[in-house]
Amino acid sequence: MTLVRVFGASGQWLSAQKLLQAMAMDQKTDLHPDDWTTPCGNDTIDITRVRLQEDIERYEDAGKLLQAMAWNHKKALTPDDWTTPCGDHTIDLARVRLQEYREHYEDAGKLLQTMAGNHKSDLTPGDWTTPCGDHTIDLARVRLQEYREHYEDAGKLLQAMAVNHKNDLTPNDWTTPCGDHTIDLARVRLQENRGHYEDAGKLLQAIARNYKSDLAPDDWTTPCGDHTIDITRVRLNQDRGHYEDAGKLLQAMAGNHKSDLAPDDWTTPCGNHTIDLTRARLKEDRGHYEDAGKLLQAMAVNHKSDLAPDDWTTPCGNQTIDITRVRLHQERRHYEDAGKLLQAMAGNHKSTLRPDDWTTPCGNHIIDMARARLQEERGHYEDAVKLLQAMAGNHKSTLTPDDWTTPCGNHIIDMARARLQEERGHYEDAVKLLQAMAGNHKSTLTPDDWTTPCGNHIIDLTRVRLHRERGDYNTFDALAKSCISTYPARPEYIEVYLIGLGEQKKWQTFDETMDSIKNGDQNTLFHSKHIQHALSIRYFQEALCLYGEKKNKKGEELCKRALGVVESVCIKYPSFASALSQQAHCLRLLGREESEWRELFRRANIIDPERMKREKRDPWRAQEHKVLEALGCKMRNVSRAVHSREVATQYLQQILPVIQHLI
Repeated sequence: MTLVRVFGASGQWLSAQKLLQAMAMDQKTDLHPDDWTTPCGNDTIDITRVRLQEDIERYEDAGKLLQAMAWNHKKALTPDDWTTPCGDHTIDLARVRLQEYREHYEDAGKLLQTMAGNHKSDLTPGDWTTPCGDHTIDLARVRLQEYREHYEDAGKLLQAMAVNHKNDLTPNDWTTPCGDHTIDLARVRLQENRGHYEDAGKLLQAIARNYKSDLAPDDWTTPCGDHTIDITRVRLNQDRGHYEDAGKLLQAMAGNHKSDLAPDDWTTPCGNHTIDLTRARLKEDRGHYEDAGKLLQAMAVNHKSDLAPDDWTTPCGNQTIDITRVRLHQERRHYEDAGKLLQAMAGNHKSTLRPDDWTTPCGNHIIDMARARLQEERGHYEDAVKLLQAMAGNHKSTLTPDDWTTPCGNHIIDMARARLQEERGHYEDAVKLLQAMAGNHKSTLTPDDWTTPCGNHIIDLTRVRLHRERGDYNTFDALAKSCISTYPARPEYIEVYLIGLGEQKKWQTFDETMDSIKNGDQNTLFHSKHIQHALSIRYFQEALCLYGEKKNKKGEELCKRALGVVESVCIKYPSFASALSQQAHCLRLLGREESEWRELFRRANIIDPERMKREKRDPWRAQEHKVLEALGCKMRNVSRAVHSREVATQYLQQILPVIQHLI
């Protein structure tokens, strides 16, 4: 079992799978090597099999195996019942976690609350703020509320748990540790997610001082000695944009593992996998690609001794390192090397796969998804299409290669198929596929009902955005409003609705909506990053209209207002990619230094690579391009989604009808 974990931690999934199945077959001799859905009878092995399937994103098999294990403990449990506990604590928590991965939050919540009620009989199903007394269940309840962005409930529950450990702690004291390591780190994470970086920092430093008493409260560069806490301190500094402190702390941690490592040596591994990967990623975030590359290659050589330092196309055998090497190539736009490395990795999983075959899955979900995304990024849509359809066909054998409207059942693959159809401008197929996926989540939803949420947040948000992209604003308005009611704790829906109002030049409706948010019992929502981001875009959109009418002075004034709003968001949320991108758009329109706005685009693309494809299809972006051209601004690197003349032409052809509709 230790060897399985070592294989998994080092990204050697194939070896881990083979060894784990061999162990399972020792327990159950009639188990087929390819059967990942039947329990072997040993709960430790079976839970590890579930987790391995989760790691490689085979959620369907993981679910079947988990439900079969649960049935062994509670015979009355049906295969599709995910809300009733089976009675085994570990299995039930694993069922919750899998539902979270699949974003089936409703079922996960019902199961968790039932488990909590079994520990505290007077706990009502709707009470998410009272601890049940079981530490692992309560932490899982907090985590689920965070995933759903119900931060208020998550905070009350966490603070109640903290008070149970330190009874003199007041409910609004977020900077004093309660003494329980797991609870305190969860409190730090929640404050980060809420954008309360100052409180998160004070609490984290106080926790660190419990491990190193002579650590000064403002010393962010000295390790406290606890690996998890120190890595969290690094991450918090990165999120706040304090790269200098994050770097010094990381190098000090690395030096503790390799005593002869110089503080300015970023290219030599320290030997600790997590620290070294974090070092490589920090260098990547800062745009220091050469150092990141040298460090990654040195790490790769440690796994494959005959690998030459300048060989970027041969896998080292550690999937995490190799995927990071691929991503770094993509970031540097070395697409050819990225492709060769990915194909070699795929060939290791499927020996018959030719180096030039981009349309056949290798069987490793993570690698195959990376191959599809790379082809998409290179504009090789035909190959990406065939590969994704083949992957979908492996999940649903009756799916034909040209059927883009039927879900295959794998959420990640189906979302990728919908996104690719959007990218190609095949909105009709994308809409039908999304509707079918929505219908699978809400059986009463008819194929022609475009305005009712299905209950899956990701699918519904994609449906809303797609209708906006198509310029179908009647459907967009109706669905967005329904989703705002269905998901009151998710400001993304109000954000996209407000941006849609701006695209329609409904400035008065936009302002009235903002006033209703501000004047209602939603002050926190008004100041959320999503709403403030939408407000900045609203000023920017109107500024574009004024520039288009040759009212440049008024346009400049509104653009400065847009910049002021988004700069405030970026100060509070330095890692909010959409806000960084919006800040760059404002600076470019105002004629600021090219290096300044280009760096913001780069940082945004690293934080959220999918964002640039999603947001660059926004109809008002094409209007921005026209204004920039009229002003004589530089247009290079506006988007890596529009990186060639051919793709740019295709993009403009797709968006032109929407622009004409708006005008």
